[in-house]
Formats: sequence, structure tokens, C-alpha cells
Amino acid sequence: MTDAPMLARTTDRTTLVDAGGGLTVRLTPAGDVAEIGAPDGHRLNLYRVGEHDAAIAGPYLRRTTADGVMDHVALTGSRSSAAWSAHDGAVRWTGSGLGTAWTVHLVLDPARPALVWRVALTATAPADGATWDVATTQDLALAPVAAAQSSEPYVSQYVAHRLAPSAALGTVVLSRQTMASAPVLPLLALAVAEGSAGAGTDGFDLVGTAARAGAVPAFLTGEPWPDRVRQHEMAMAGLLSAPTTLPEPTVVHVVGRYWPDRRGAMLDAVPDLELTVPDLVALADARADAGAADAPVPAPSQAPSLLATAPLLGGDPLADDDLLALGAGARHVEHDDDGQVLSYFTDGGVHVVRGEKDRTLLRPHGHVLLAGDALSPDRPVLSTTVFAHGVFGSHTVLGNTSFDTFSSVHRNHLNLLRSNGVRVLVRTDGGGADDGPGGWRLLGAPSAFVLDVGEARWVYVLGDRRVEVRTVGDAARDALLLEVTTSHPADLLVTTDVALGEGAWSARESGGALVVTADEGTATRAHHPGLAYVLAATPGAEVTGDAPLLGSPHATSVLTVRATAATTLRVATTADRSGGSSADVARDLVAHGLDAAHEAAGHRATLARLTRGLTVAEGSRFAELGVLLPWWANDARVHYLVPHGLEQYQGAAWGTRDVCQGPFELLLAAGLLDGCRDVVLRVLGAQGVDGTFPQWFMFDAYAEIYQEHAHGDVVHWPLFALGQYLRASGDLDVLHAEVPFRTGEPATVADHLDALLRHLETDLVPGTSLPAYGDGDWDDTLQPARSEMRASMASTWTTALAVQTLELAAAQLRRGELEHAALADRMATLASAITADLRRHMLPDGVAAGFVTVADGVATPVIHPRDTATGLTYRLIPMTQLVLAGVLDQAEADRHEAIVREHLLFPDGVRLTDRPTRFADGETESFRRAEQAAFFGREVGLMYAHAHIRWAEALAALGRPDVGDELLRLSPIGMGDRVPSATRRQRTCYTSSSDATFPDRYTAARDFGLLRTGEVPTADGWRVYSSGPGIYLRQVLHALLGLDERHDALVVGPTLDAADDGLEVALTLAGATRTVRYRVDPAATGVTVRADGRDVATTPVPHPYRWASAALDPAGLDGVAVLEVTTPPGTAA
Repeated sequence: MTDAPMLARTTDRTTLVDAGGGLTVRLTPAGDVAEIGAPDGHRLNLYRVGEHDAAIAGPYLRRTTADGVMDHVALTGSRSSAAWSAHDGAVRWTGSGLGTAWTVHLVLDPARPALVWRVALTATAPADGATWDVATTQDLALAPVAAAQSSEPYVSQYVAHRLAPSAALGTVVLSRQTMASAPVLPLLALAVAEGSAGAGTDGFDLVGTAARAGAVPAFLTGEPWPDRVRQHEMAMAGLLSAPTTLPEPTVVHVVGRYWPDRRGAMLDAVPDLELTVPDLVALADARADAGAADAPVPAPSQAPSLLATAPLLGGDPLADDDLLALGAGARHVEHDDDGQVLSYFTDGGVHVVRGEKDRTLLRPHGHVLLAGDALSPDRPVLSTTVFAHGVFGSHTVLGNTSFDTFSSVHRNHLNLLRSNGVRVLVRTDGGGADDGPGGWRLLGAPSAFVLDVGEARWVYVLGDRRVEVRTVGDAARDALLLEVTTSHPADLLVTTDVALGEGAWSARESGGALVVTADEGTATRAHHPGLAYVLAATPGAEVTGDAPLLGSPHATSVLTVRATAATTLRVATTADRSGGSSADVARDLVAHGLDAAHEAAGHRATLARLTRGLTVAEGSRFAELGVLLPWWANDARVHYLVPHGLEQYQGAAWGTRDVCQGPFELLLAAGLLDGCRDVVLRVLGAQGVDGTFPQWFMFDAYAEIYQEHAHGDVVHWPLFALGQYLRASGDLDVLHAEVPFRTGEPATVADHLDALLRHLETDLVPGTSLPAYGDGDWDDTLQPARSEMRASMASTWTTALAVQTLELAAAQLRRGELEHAALADRMATLASAITADLRRHMLPDGVAAGFVTVADGVATPVIHPRDTATGLTYRLIPMTQLVLAGVLDQAEADRHEAIVREHLLFPDGVRLTDRPTRFADGETESFRRAEQAAFFGREVGLMYAHAHIRWAEALAALGRPDVGDELLRLSPIGMGDRVPSATRRQRTCYTSSSDATFPDRYTAARDFGLLRTGEVPTADGWRVYSSGPGIYLRQVLHALLGLDERHDALVVGPTLDAADDGLEVALTLAGATRTVRYRVDPAATGVTVRADGRDVATTPVPHPYRWASAALDPAGLDGVAVLEVTTPPGTAA
């Protein structure tokens, strides 16, 4: 342990440049642009660049030789070797390379929010037929700083781009932020004053996915520029200047004009820009001419960080035999078009991936590792997020994933910010020309990536050398272990970028370990004063600060562990809330390591409690579910206990609606009824005395943080969860449980129900019994654009949900004491009134409207064949919910099923509406997010997996044979075979949407019909963080297999196809592992059950639209090993 006294964070060491015109620039000590500020607390750029990162945007020089070979060099920042200085309102970089000398100025306009990149080039050697051009990029948020930092992919989805032709400027890039500042609409115009030769609008086009593995960014190669609008998740304006042979000194001006609020058609900004450009060019030229006479502000003297400059070191490709040798057995093997193995699952469910596969994916392989075996929020969970391209840990956190984070979040899927999280640098004796300063290289894309639910392993084959990195969560303790092994001795450097206390932290030495705590005055310290993270390393390794990266200590955010000539290095991270008491655990881990098989068994045992240990016999089409469900159970556990995901890394809260579905249904299906009770009581504890619930709330020590205003459906979910819990548990005593309201007033659960009913009885559309729409319903994209819609509009989906919820809760309350009969009667009365008005107003011409608006007693359907305003005809979720609520008769249910199949069912799943909502450069008319989002993905792209699972549930309610087909349609394991339009993706994690790869909203509107024919590829959306995995697990157990264990009965009612005859599964039922064999008999008229060959007495459980299930006494299962279930096959409509 060295340098212990300096291990505390310093204040911000960036240099601020401000000309007074509205834009400001901050630069890192190495001269990278860290941030461009805009008026009203906005930020122009998308990513905040730290001291250990190189800028991901700015000007680059490209040289193309006479024989077509292209080289490039950054003109500014860590990777440029340029000297820099800051002047009053401007920054200057000077450097040389590629046969030129350059001077770059970044000049801020003192009169308005505008800037100019001025690049002056002079040839220093004969051209010999070469040409040069300047490529300039700018990542874009155009949003308040807090919004920009919360989720860069999300912010990018709401940056609308246009490419506009200009006779004077060539192509102009126009970009507008449509949501983060709404109703204010900031707009940036970017142009090359001398005329552009190429353009792009998103980093996934301009940079390309291969860059995450160290390839040259696409815009710096000889490949053609995109020259198209692409709306994705890394908003980036890019422009290319015309080529020149540099016969004389040449100047290129890239101008940016920012409007804090520019409404109307985006293209209308071009004439204004054209008028402004000459003034901006003159300003930049004058500033450059005057620069020599100015006294520059001395730039901090700091060498760039190794993390910014060390080249990536990737693993060599493996032969198929070598890839297959990494696992025991190979199932569900994926091949590329040439027959090469891309990935497979071992017999034990481990996933092995070829490194080259990850380099081509839009979303890299990632996984959230959980330590310990907690299945309740009573115990905080330690987690970390890993990615295949050399991110060995990130977002490491015990408990609250927003405020208590230890290591920083890996924020960029193209790996452009390489200090994030935990990284490993390697230096060997066999260094070469590709090595970085001091011979160091940063481990990047591996030869193979090996994932288990509790462990990740990176395999790097490097010629005759081999490096392996392993990150594993302790299956029983709050501990993580990173282990690096090398076939030959090597110098190793492990870095951890610490984000604790939002950067305000300090560290102390404790018995060879480092204990890191948040400083006084931080939210972390206020809520968890004893929270401490412990970092320990193999004895003999040096645990210190940033000196190995910067040459001397600078007290930045990065801690390092360095080992010399090592073949093994272990680094342990533990966490506790008692000031560092876990240091002994950390020291034990680095001394003895963790046994991989033992930890894997422990993790899978924990997840088996959530899946009932379900396995499926080989030979069935459902065999892959036995492989998939542990992975999705892990995702469901993340959503429940440490809410965040691979893309949605901000979380930490329970959505009231979400927790009453995903986690609750996960626990319900698993038979963990104490957990269900806990969820219900915690949610009721967030209720206000007026009966309402927050949209979301933090469920830990940060409970004062919540969103008070909620969508109109949210208030129904706690009651629905309670009704389901009562049916499963029979625990009517819970109504007497004491749970204070959010503001502290004492109450019982029955008191909460009374408050809830008072709200439901009054929060109605005037003149009706329909629940008011409020701020929206489940589909977050259809939030009302006009305030009057909140009270005058009703959602058919919410209305049907209210009926289902109230009828279920009333039925359960009537099973109890007479004192609750009044509550039950009120629920039943309200349900009856709602049902009557639903049928009166929401089924015009026998077809469910998406919504109705009511004025003067007249209901007007919205999203319906009669609707002429929105351009939409059918909406999915009202139709499925009407079936689930049993509101429709058989003929009506069949008709709505037929509508879904004809108009909403696509090759990759059902869509939320029959066509997209209107889009006009992000300005709204009816619905907010649906009309604001420029990216055609997630809910806006209309195929949301959660809704597809509910479609499968509705099919089960109807008794259809394709329930299994629809559940399997979502499985990434076999998706490549089942969904030809699906692009390659990670095959383990839950994906919340299937995103059609339309480049923009206008193309999606024009070509939407091509989705139905499978002509448009569909990509994976955001991953892991969703209620979807929990409800999926429930549908497998309850709807497909028909095994619903309650306190007084095992209800058996499978929904299978005739081809599933002979299906055999094993799982835990009534406290023991049992085999269940299915006989799907077309002659059967109902469900019968035999136990170890004996007939079992059952009671029919009727359903509105299908044959009855069979309820049997769980006591009759004592000692039973095999259940034989005979069932009719599902029937087609």
C-alpha cells in the first residue's frame, strides 16, 4: 500500500472558456473538450469526458495517399500530441503530422450561442498525389445537464436530425432536442463554411460497432460516409470537408449555431444559418489573427492518461474446436452464414461466445452479476455490470443503484470512454510497435467471452500467450473477485474508476486493503453513513491512486492495482454498511480465491428458487426454456432488488405498476408468498392519504424520493396484487397489518383499501363511471399532450384492468370477516358501474377503442376505425385486457383476437398499434413521447415484449394452441430460426423490445407495411431492466404448463398444442421435486390428473372462454414422484 494520504478526490480541474455569448467550453488538463455548455443549464454534448478519457468528438485530419491508403490523426486532445492553450473566449491547439502542420481554434461567439472550429493546415512535405480533408463530429444532448447524464441513449432517442441541402454550405446537419426541455425545443445547426462532402447523424453510423474492439472509426476510413439521417442512441452530428491537395495553406471552418428554443419546421433554420456563417467565419479568422498577441492562459501540465492513449489489445480468433473446448458440451449452437460457430450453451447452461460475434452487434454482450443469495429487499445486494469488450466490472454498487455506486457506469456501447468501470492493462516483454506509452495495452475484445449467471470470463489468445480475466460474484457474501491469469509473466494494471458520493470520496488503508467511503455532505453519507467499499489485492501488488496512469499522483477518480512480472493477480471488492467490516472477507478472497464450480452451483440454486428448478426433457420444443429461465430469473432478480439494466443504468426505484407485475408475479409463480406479501405492504407504504400512489418510489433509505404524479392506471396495481396474493395465500389477516401512509399517518391495510376506493369512486371522467386517464396508462409513449385530456379521456385498457382488479379483490374479501364486507360491496358496485359504462362507451361498433374522450355526455373513440384524427385504427392492450378481465362474451373475444392476428401480429411479435403515430420534427399534437421520439424503437417502435407476453396470457385465457409459440417467439436462444427478420444478438438476456431498423420516423411511417412481410430487419432493444422476465416466468408456469400452486389447491390447467403430447418437465411442487408428464388428448373434454399411476380427485375451476382447469388437494401429493396430466389441446379460433 502506497500513497495512502493522497487517496481523496480533488475538485474539478477542467479549464473553463466563456466568451459571454451563451456557449461555454470546459477542457481537461490534457486538452480534450470535456463539455460544451449552453444557456439555461443545458449541455450541447452528450458525454462528459473525464481526465482519463480522450474526447470522442472534434476535428480529425485524414490523408489519402495516391494509392488510396488513408491515415488519420486527431487534431486536439489526448490522442493528438498537440500543444494547447486557452485564450479569452477561444482555445488553440498546434501540432503536426501526416505531412502537415496545423493550428486549430475553437472560437466562441461573444454575441450569441455559436461556435466555430477553425482548422488551418499547411503542407510540410510534398503531397505526392495525396489529398487531405477534415472530419468533424459532435456528440449531442442539447438537454439539461441532469437529463444528459441520466441516460445518454435515452436522451439521444429524442434528438431529431435532418440533413438539409444548402447551395452555399453543402449538407447542413440540423439537430433538435424534442423532450428533455419540452416545451422548449433547442436546436443546433452544424455546417462547413466551405461546403461539406459528407454527413452523418449517429455514432453507430459514423463510428461503427467494430470500434469497440479497437478498429478505426468508420468515418476515418476510406469507406463512404453515411449521408443519411439515422436516429439511434448516440446522437452525433458529423461533417466532412472537401478534399484538398494543400497547394497552399488552407483553412476549414466548421460552424455551429445553437438556438435555445427553435420551433416550427427544422429545415426553416437553414436560411438563418446561411446569413450567420459569414459573420462567424470572420469572427474566427479575426480571433486566430489576434491570437499571437494574446497572453494565453497556461494550460495545466499533465500527460494524457494511459487509459486514453493505450491501444486496445484484442484476442486472436479461435478455431471452432478451440471455442468448443471452452465448455462441457455444446447445445443450441449458433453458426454464422459460413458455418462457423458463433456461440453455444454448455450442458450446464453456461454461454460461450466467439469474440468476433460481439464486434458486429449493435448492443454488446453484457451481464449484471449479483453477489449473495438475497431474494428480498431486506438485505442490500452487491452487483456489478460486465461487458464483453473488456469491461470487467462497472456500476458496482451495494444497494441503491443511483446514489450508492462504487465504480462508475460504462456509458457507451462503442467503448469510446475507456476509463469507465474496471479495466485491465497488460505489458509484456514482447512489446511491439502497437504498444502504447511504456509498452502498455488495454485489454479489449477477447477471443471468447464465457458467461454464467454469476460469473464472466474473458479469454485472450495472443499468439503463443494467453490471458484470462474472471469476474465472479460470491454466491453467499457481498463480495466480488476479479482474477487475472497469464500464461507468461506480465506486468498487470487494474483500474477502478470510483464514482462514490458523486465523486466526493476518500480512502484509508486497513490491513493491506483500501476502505473507500463517501464524504460528509453527500447523499450517500447522509443515508448510509456506514457504507464502505473495500478494495484488496494479491499480497505484493501495489494498491494506489492514479500515479501509474498519469506519471505522478493527481488525486483523480481512479484507483489502481499494479503487479510486476505476475502470472496471477486477484482484486477483491467487498461492501458493507458498517464502516469497512468486510475487509477480512476481501483479504480472504485475494488469498484463497473462489472455486468456480462451487460459486456457480450456489448462484444457480438461488435462481432455482425463482424458477421452481424447472427443467424440460430433451426432445421437446420447450427444452430451451430450461436453459433460458435461469438467465431471465437473474434479470428479474435485478429488476426486483437492484433496479437498473444494461442500457437503463439509472434506476434504484420501484415503479408502482412495475413492481406489482414483474417482481410480484415472479414471486407468486415461484410460490414465495412471503415475498409477495412484502411487496404489497411496501407498495401500500408509498400510498398517500388521498388514496393515490406515486408513479415510482425508492424503496430503501431514500424513500423521500418519488414521483408523486402518476398515470391513471397506477392506482389499480396495488389492489390487483393484493387480490392475487389473497387468492394464492388465503392470508386475510394481512388486512389488519399496520402500514403507515407515506406521510406517516398510522393505518392498516384495510384503511389503505378504503382510501384507495375513495379515490377510485371519485377520479372518474365527468358524467361516467370510467376511470380518468390522468397522466397516461401503461404505454408511456401515449401520455396526453394537452392538459384537458387528463380528465376528459379514459383508457379502455385501464378501464378493463379496473374491472378485473375490483372483481378479484371483492371476491377475495368476501371470503373473510364480515367487517370487510362493506369494502367488498363497494368494490363490486364500482366494478359493475365501470363495466356498464365500458360496454356503453368503449366498444363502438363492437370494436374496442384505444381511448374515448367524453364531452357533453358524448364519447368519441380514439384509435378506432371511426377515428379520423390520430391516423390509428387498432390498439393492442385494450383487446388483450378485455379478454383477461372476462368482460367480453365469446363472440366478442373471438372477434378481437381476429383483429389482433390480422392487424397487429407481425413476424417478431404483436405491435401496440396498427401503425405509428404521427411525427413532425418532435412537435406534439395528441401524445407526448410517441410524437416526440425521433428513434423508432422501444415503445415507439410498437413491439414491446411485455405486451407480447400479455398477448400470450390472453391466448391462454382463450385456450389457444399457440401459447407456446408466442412465448418461444421471444426467446433469444432460438430466435434466429424462428424470426428470420431478427438480427444477431446476445442470447441470454431479456430484451424489452424488438426494434425495426428503420433509420428514422419518416421512413418508418412510409414503409411500415414491410415489417409485416419480414423485409425489415428487427434488432434487440434495451435489456434486463423490465418487469417482462418476471411475468414471462409466470406465464410459462401458470399459462403454458398450467401449474398454479395456491394455499388450498394445486390448480392444473395447461394450454398446449397437440404436438406437445409427451412433454415432460421436472420442478418443485408442494415442497418437493416432481416430474410432470403431459398427455395432450384431442378426445379429452377436461383436465385429469394421475399421481404415481393413481387417479386424483379434482374440482373443476371454470374459465370464461376455455375448458376448466382441475384443482387438487396439495396434501395428496405427499410422496408422489410423477404427475400425469391429461388435457385437451388448445383450440384454434
